[in-house]
Parts: sequence; structure tokens; C-alpha cells
Amino acid sequence: MLVERRPRWAAAALAVASLVAGCTPAPASSGSPSVATSPTTAARPFTVMTTEAPHSLDPALATTGADAIAALDLFQRLLVFHATTGELKPDAADCQFSQPAVYECTLTKGITFSNGHALTSSDVAFSIDRARRLNVAGTSVKLLGSLQRVEAVNDQTVRFYLAWPDTQFGVGLAAPAASIVDEESYLPDAARPDTSPPVGSGPFALASADAGGLSLVRNETYVGATKAALPAVRLAFAADSAAAEQAMSEGTADVVWRSLDAAALA
Repeated sequence: MLVERRPRWAAAALAVASLVAGCTPAPASSGSPSVATSPTTAARPFTVMTTEAPHSLDPALATTGADAIAALDLFQRLLVFHATTGELKPDAADCQFSQPAVYECTLTKGITFSNGHALTSSDVAFSIDRARRLNVAGTSVKLLGSLQRVEAVNDQTVRFYLAWPDTQFGVGLAAPAASIVDEESYLPDAARPDTSPPVGSGPFALASADAGGLSLVRNETYVGATKAALPAVRLAFAADSAAAEQAMSEGTADVVWRSLDAAALA
């Protein structure tokens, strides 16, 4: 299925998600990552620098571009949204309409969370219901507005009953709010504090977090459409545009995302 217009979160976050997955960077613009021209330091991981730090690592609370980046890298969704073609592709599942208002997904076998638990349709139903129950303003959960209820048919099959034939429902399942979490690790009615490590099945896992940024490592057990090409990525936080410019000049950052002021861009 093709979408007519890319969601705002996809236009911002997937540009950087493509970079950290090892794809060729897009030319720099006010809405795209800026690529450093200085030599990189071999001793450090590929580094994306931004002045926008994530507010939360809980995907149900993802309201900013930085939140979306963390969710897209650390968690998996049933579908993945291709940043350039606008095409929805299978990630954790193959999905299709079985009836005009019934959307059914069959999970790929062998997917596990970072804690070793198997990912099942029960986790999917829990995650979607949790995001809708929390209903955090500004998140992509609004893209699931046509959903009436979700059913875990068996361990590998999840069925979505819609209020109307929503041809764009798959876009909602590819959004950060639809990220799949382990139902044994997350509370159904409360946000997960950042002091507790995220439990996901995405292309990356969180190695460490500190005031200076997030260190991600490739999830070697990831089963999906966007396997990371890089063994490690650092999402580094800069205080301002000047700090980001300095990092580019010194070769301590490979990409700067949405952080340079007008003078720096010029």
C-alpha cells in the first residue's frame, strides 16, 4: 500500500534512522541531517549529534523527533514505513485486509525481545491497547483512530477490527506509538521510567545512557526489514549549534540532525 503523504514523524525521524542503519545520507537541508566532512575517529562509534534529546524512551510517549528516533531504533513495529517511496513493508509481520474493516497480521517466527522473551501477538495487542489507553497528546497514537478493538487470535496472528475501512491504518502500525513492547516488562496504565532499560526487538539495543547521549549497539537477534549495518551508534547531545559545529569540525560527529542555526546552514 502506498501513502499519499508521509507522516510528519516519518519525514523527521526516518532520515536519521536511515543514516544509523548504514544508508547513504541525503543532501543537507534545514530538515535533513548535515553530514560532517572531517575524518571520523576510528575509536568511536558512528555518531549522530543533536541538540534535541529524547524526552522519553517509552515509545507510547514519543512526541518529538528525537523520541521517534529512539523508538524506531530500539523497538519494532508490525510494518515499516519506507522513507523515500512511501511504501509500507513488513517488519515484524505480514499484514493485509481480510475484510474491508478487518486488518490481520501474521507475525514472523523467531522474534525475541532484548530480555530473551518471545514476541507474540499478545505483546502486540498489549502494546497497541496500552498506547491507546495512555493516549498521550502529541504522539502518533492518533493514527490508530479508526481502531475499535484488537484481538490476539493465536501466538502468531493479531486481528484489528476497525470502525470504518481505513486504507491508511497500516501507517499507524508503522508509527512510533505502535512500537511493540514486552507485556511482562511494561505496565499497562503507566509510563516506563527511563531509569528502567527499554525492552524492545528493534535493530538496535541500548548499551548505555548518560547526560551526553545514548549508546546503541546492533541487535544481532533482530528479525525484520531494517537490520542495522553499523555495529554501534552514538546519539550525542549538543548544547547548541556552536557545539554541534565544533564537533563536525573536530571530526567527533558524523551527522548533525536538526541542530544547526541559520548562519551555520548558510
